[in-house]
Amino acid sequence: MHSNVRKALLVLFLVCSLFKSGFLKTMDWRIVAVFTPIVLAISWAVFNIGRAALGQLQLAVKNFKKNQS
Repeated sequence: MHSNVRKALLVLFLVCSLFKSGFLKTMDWRIVAVFTPIVLAISWAVFNIGRAALGQLQLAVKNFKKNQS
């Protein structure tokens, strides 16, 4: 099973557990509406910046190894 499928199943399980416990029934959904776009924007930025940073790190390691020999 792919890791993305495992993550999706875990999130689904956690949401179902929270709903069954009654937490989601009493929760104020305006909080979710406010924080969802913020969390999505932050995760998108981390994904894009992280990918570029990883590429730079790999290039730096490659250049370091080339200069050492």
